[in-house]
Amino acid sequence: LEKITDANVTNTHNLLVDVLLAAKHEGDSLSKYMKDNNETIPKSNVCTVLARSFADIGDIIRGKDLYIGNKKQNEIQREKEKLQINLKSIFKKIYDNLSDPKASLQYKDDNDGNYFQLREDWWNANRQEVWKAIICSAPEDANYFRTTCSSGNNKTSGHCKCIDGTVPTNLDYVPQYLRWFEEWAEEFCRIKQLKLKKLEKECRGEDKDGNKRYCSRNGYDCTGTIIKRNIFRPDPECTNCLFECNHYQDWIDNKKKEFEKQKKKCEKEIYNTSTTNKRTNNNVNVMYYDDFYKELQGRYRTINELLNSLNEETKCKSTENTDKESKIDFNDSEKTFSASKYCKPCPDCGVVKQDDGNFKVREETDAECQVKNDATPLDGVKPTDIEVLYSGVERKHISEKLSEFCSKPDDQYGIKNEKWECYYKSSVDNKCIMQTNNQKVESHSKIMKFYEFFIFWVTYMLNDCIDWKKKITKCINNGTKWRCKNKCKNNCKCFEKWVKKKQVEWKKIKEQYEKQTNLVNNRHFTTLEWFLEGQFLKTIEKAYGNEDAIEKIQEFLQKKSKQEDDEIKDKRDIIDILLEHELDEAQECKDNNREEKNCSKEPHDDLDDEDDLYEDETHYNPCSAQPGGRYTVRVKDIAKQMHRRAKTQMRNNSVVDDDNKLEGDIFKVTFRNGGKGSELQGENICNINTTHSNDSRGSKGEPCKGKDGSGERMKIGTEWSYIKEKEISYKDFYLPPRRQHMCTSNLENLDVESVTKEDKASHSLLGDVMLAANKQAERIKSDFSGKSDDQSACRAVRNSFADLGDIIRGKDLWDHKDQTTLQNHLKSVFKNIKENVPGIKGKYDGDDNNNPPYKKLREDWWEANRRQVWKAMTCENNGIKCDAHNAKHPPPDDYIPQRLRWLTEWAEWFCKMQSQAYEKLKEGCKKCMENKGKNCIKDTPECNDCKQACEEYNKKIKEWEKQWHKIQVQYLMLYYEANTTARYGIHAYAYAVGEKDKPVVAFLQKLQEANKSSASKRSKRSTDGTTTDPTLTSPYKTAEGYIHQELQQVGCNTQTRFCGETEKDYAFKNPPKGYEEACKCKDNIPKSPAKEEKKRR
Repeated sequence: LEKITDANVTNTHNLLVDVLLAAKHEGDSLSKYMKDNNETIPKSNVCTVLARSFADIGDIIRGKDLYIGNKKQNEIQREKEKLQINLKSIFKKIYDNLSDPKASLQYKDDNDGNYFQLREDWWNANRQEVWKAIICSAPEDANYFRTTCSSGNNKTSGHCKCIDGTVPTNLDYVPQYLRWFEEWAEEFCRIKQLKLKKLEKECRGEDKDGNKRYCSRNGYDCTGTIIKRNIFRPDPECTNCLFECNHYQDWIDNKKKEFEKQKKKCEKEIYNTSTTNKRTNNNVNVMYYDDFYKELQGRYRTINELLNSLNEETKCKSTENTDKESKIDFNDSEKTFSASKYCKPCPDCGVVKQDDGNFKVREETDAECQVKNDATPLDGVKPTDIEVLYSGVERKHISEKLSEFCSKPDDQYGIKNEKWECYYKSSVDNKCIMQTNNQKVESHSKIMKFYEFFIFWVTYMLNDCIDWKKKITKCINNGTKWRCKNKCKNNCKCFEKWVKKKQVEWKKIKEQYEKQTNLVNNRHFTTLEWFLEGQFLKTIEKAYGNEDAIEKIQEFLQKKSKQEDDEIKDKRDIIDILLEHELDEAQECKDNNREEKNCSKEPHDDLDDEDDLYEDETHYNPCSAQPGGRYTVRVKDIAKQMHRRAKTQMRNNSVVDDDNKLEGDIFKVTFRNGGKGSELQGENICNINTTHSNDSRGSKGEPCKGKDGSGERMKIGTEWSYIKEKEISYKDFYLPPRRQHMCTSNLENLDVESVTKEDKASHSLLGDVMLAANKQAERIKSDFSGKSDDQSACRAVRNSFADLGDIIRGKDLWDHKDQTTLQNHLKSVFKNIKENVPGIKGKYDGDDNNNPPYKKLREDWWEANRRQVWKAMTCENNGIKCDAHNAKHPPPDDYIPQRLRWLTEWAEWFCKMQSQAYEKLKEGCKKCMENKGKNCIKDTPECNDCKQACEEYNKKIKEWEKQWHKIQVQYLMLYYEANTTARYGIHAYAYAVGEKDKPVVAFLQKLQEANKSSASKRSKRSTDGTTTDPTLTSPYKTAEGYIHQELQQVGCNTQTRFCGETEKDYAFKNPPKGYEEACKCKDNIPKSPAKEEKKRR
């Protein structure tokens, strides 16, 4: 419906076809969703759900819909506003075609061109057909819950269908906000019931040994917690109770806000008397609301009686059977939206487990409730001083709880920074004592056994970690809309400070842990790992928050499980890995939010783990099966995941005692051509020149020497070279002139002996890679000089950076003879690095047999040094300005496969050519187009000029169109392989995918999986639900969809769409839109004077 216009809907029949299609697909989607989720959604609800969407469609058609949709990127109007404008135009056309004068008078424009009465009657006349369409996929045993067929005498007979064909529901004549309120209440009760069951399981259910638990909302075991004595017993078995109670409280608080808003709406609309004024103020058609409200007030005289009717919903009635304390009563909001009984602190004296397995509250007179804790330090034991930043248990956002910490300088932590002393004599005689006793702390003990202190720290660190994840995820992923609201810049900085603080704390806790004497020899850290894995792995995975990271930690654990303590030289554990991951997230968060946007609104957060109230900004993708191309996971998101994975691999292989053995340091090197790395300290790196090189041609051998001396590579219109298929390596492709003439001559002429002398190969190689990067960027600056096209220059720099990364890692698709020589040089250099760099021996055994040789080592070396390469490439004196270059950290483009990067680059350069050719066509046909083309006649100068311009345009477009068809086919084959082999892994290919194309297939698989997961989170109020496998409707399904999703402004002139060959704006339409007649001027024969005279008469 959002696509229809008055141009393609000429009458009521055309409109009905489109409405029926919308209804059918909505019904198919809902019926499938209900079937797939039949365990949590009763089948009896199917007809009700269909009736609600049926009513929403009716409101859309009649102009009553309250939902105005999202505003797409670069759009002024919201998507549903555009739909209503289209419907106004369509109904005007239907009105203009009315043949009956009485009908014309009846439906004369009644309200600013909306034709509300006409739309109302159109819906009434056609609603029966729409109902038939929406129930096409309804199950055979699905029936409407009321007896409404045959004037209320019969029930539906399966498939939500009345025997007489009538519509069994009148929901489309109930005001939309009331329908939604009822739907909201039903959904609230259903979800609350599920959440209460989960709370009962985690807080009172059986532990892994089958014993019943009694946990508090703070994660304490109430059998050992005695608040009156200031004794708190953290227990790993109660950690999930803490997390689930936090989630439940956030959810119930947010639902209370939603309820109050809807209640106020009902009070204002129904029980106020100024109905007439309300109609004037609302920009919707409410013609029948007066009668409806009178009828409603007769049945429910007050708002309280109306709310009582919501209490009678089946789901709301059944909730009290789950937890009587949480009985639903919408007239008692404090009770309905209160915390669950499972989410309360332990009783003051704790509880005692009885013989029957149940618990009773311990009496205050009990001896265990009388004794005081001993805060005396242990004699003869040197304590370990540990400072712990404790955020507390209050239900606020993490940045609010730590507001003082966030506002202080990096080396100051505020009043919530607790000072502890931990003592250890034996497994029995040990304790941790909080020293800052002037602080009022009621939520944890000030004296704990070390085991309890350990559990306490890990539990609250993970809880804070999850809270931070909620706070910053959208700062990393979403657009400026979210960043503005959440003041992301400050939150990202505070998150980074928090992570670094926790790393210091964890190091001190492990220092105390090492003092234990009751552990098996040589098993301190393997025992620690087993304990963390056994007690906290699920929670740690939750703190990570994504499947890719979880997979990494599982690989880490598998590797560690086979090692003794003396083999674990770095002694890193899963907490270290988690905090390193979080530090990467914090850095990415900071990089994405370096400039705070001006905000007109105050920060606002709604916590709701069921529904995301903030819509992602979308942009229009004309080649996507999904309206608006609304996919939250894009290529850059997958690239970032792969980068994080590569960084973890590199650290595991090359970091020893915080020293990265693969990180190059050019300051240690004297180069073959006389330059010294020490000359490039700090910002002087931008002074790098040919003396800082091991080029065998000497200092006269410059990286760009012999590369595109004629300046063709960045000239608009330069054709891309066609590289034919190499059977064992890759399918054929088109090579960008930018890559073909890239400044890598110094690497191609590398003196390997100079690079590898004195065991400084890693440092020396980095110098030449940085020199190539720097000179490539300088060349790009020169190529774009005076063209006012910074964005294209930026993309060229990013693409060159990524191509350089592929060259180093042996992934580059182009294997020209110069590049083969370069790869042989790299093979020799990395052989030397593997054999001579201390600390990495044994990490890369057998790596020389990989394809390419030393594959894993080369990947790790690039990851360890890519930041320095990027710095050399983005020196200020290069003068290229764009957002990505202002960041200190490189973009993730080097983790997008080369073939996919070149796809968008090809589209960009085609559009530059097309725009230039279009301007020449426009100039050549200018005179021919004047006076509506009357002068554009065969053999006239105007026609001849235009004809020549059309032929030139045709020639250029045809040349590039041939390339496009080959690119399309290759992309489709790779995407198809990614889809069909997803279940069986990288080796299950139906046809021979080249070694260098396997990463493309693997990347597309990850993209498909991520978007399939994203598409499953469908909004309840959406009308664009996925009705087939999201993999097959993804915007990335085709090359054209990929281009428009990644290159939002393709840059073509008028012909801006790479799909839809029959569309007027198709990129390869020839002649282009508006020039069809002008380009046929040779067929325009002058009319005889006699005919012209006759025509004038």
